[in-house]
Amino acid sequence: MSLTPLSWRLLFKAIHRHLVFFLIFFLLGGVSVAVGVVLFLYVDAGIVGPGFCVLMGVGAMMIGVWTSFSSIGYYYERALLKEHGRNVDGQVVSLSQLTDGEHEDEPLWAVAFAYQVDGQRYESEAVLPNLAWVDNLQAAQWLPLRMLKPRPEVAEPRWRKMKNHLKREGQWQAPAAQEG
Repeated sequence: MSLTPLSWRLLFKAIHRHLVFFLIFFLLGGVSVAVGVVLFLYVDAGIVGPGFCVLMGVGAMMIGVWTSFSSIGYYYERALLKEHGRNVDGQVVSLSQLTDGEHEDEPLWAVAFAYQVDGQRYESEAVLPNLAWVDNLQAAQWLPLRMLKPRPEVAEPRWRKMKNHLKREGQWQAPAAQEG
């Protein structure tokens, strides 16, 4: 996430969206650590119970920090794409199933795509929004993308534009009815 110049406004927006989530985990972790310390110092509870409370609290705090940092980075990059991105044309390279489909209710699929920026070729992948896209995308098909200008290797498909294009061309196939 080393983009220069840093957009503080977009970064604070991403932080603001996740501040409550982070504070809840941090507060729960802090309470658990405090309970563990109180049990250890003032109650004859041995070492196992208080130690468990402290470890759970520290774990909750670490999960809060890690997931918030990851999520903030994701939403910051999405905001950068929206504000500073450039529309480019790409091409579908392949479709691949990410899950085996046997243990999942709905298997995940990914599309690999390629695009060119300033004469250089880039390739990336994105998870398909739903299963309807599996039937509507083929290899070598045009795909509209949004690419980040300072980092051209960061791109994502513009799903709404693609779906509207396929509907206008009469190529959008409605998903098959699911068995119930």
